[in-house]
Amino acid sequence: MGYYVFRGNQKTEEMMRITGSHITTPYITDIISLKNLNAKVYYYVTAIDFRKNESSKSDILELSKPDKIPPTTPIFTAYSQEKNHWKITWRKSFDDDVARYHLYRKEKDATQWTKIHSEKNNGGESYTYKELATLSGMYVYAVQAEDLSQNLSEFSPVIHIDHKPLSDTRVLRGLNSRVTKQAIELRWSEFKVAIDQILIYKAIKGEKPTLWRSFSQNITSVQDTDFVPDTTYQYLIKVILKDQTPTPTEKIDVFVKNTEL
Repeated sequence: MGYYVFRGNQKTEEMMRITGSHITTPYITDIISLKNLNAKVYYYVTAIDFRKNESSKSDILELSKPDKIPPTTPIFTAYSQEKNHWKITWRKSFDDDVARYHLYRKEKDATQWTKIHSEKNNGGESYTYKELATLSGMYVYAVQAEDLSQNLSEFSPVIHIDHKPLSDTRVLRGLNSRVTKQAIELRWSEFKVAIDQILIYKAIKGEKPTLWRSFSQNITSVQDTDFVPDTTYQYLIKVILKDQTPTPTEKIDVFVKNTEL
């Protein structure tokens, strides 16, 4: 005579009959909400005869709902300036089906976002992107999650990073070398600050450097006449400022070819 159709959100729960009276067609169109948290929906069917006798339940049909629910929004947790880049870190979205994260950037007063990085979900609690310090000015950043159904989360609360051009804080600049038949010449730019001492260490590359020369005057070159061909020499130069502050050591390798002698 016909069929009753039952539906439930859990396979083990008591399901509700969704046909007020019996239907005579072997199919039905059902409208369900896609906004609840259940990813699946379950159905079974019973048949009735003309005496209203009802059959036993059919096998349960399990259907996956179309996923229209966006993932939760990832959140920035830290950002800091390193030596030559900015390190930007965000916390994961807490949905199980997140596939990727997208990082966006725009200038402070711009309206258009630019996607600068996409990264697969690797199951980690947090993610970090290194932004090279090549920009200048104020920039705004946002991150977004994308799930397996290509639903996109809301943009995260933004962060603002003031990119300032990196300044060269080195005291010893322009270090270079020139090899002649008579000498290895080391040269550098004139110092722009008051110095107390220049210490130069020397070694055959791979060996331990030892102090070779020291100077208390502001020189810009030095010559080394003690060398042999087909050898790589390593020079390390440390400048001590007038206030006795040591500066970072600069290093240069010089290979002496036999043909240069």
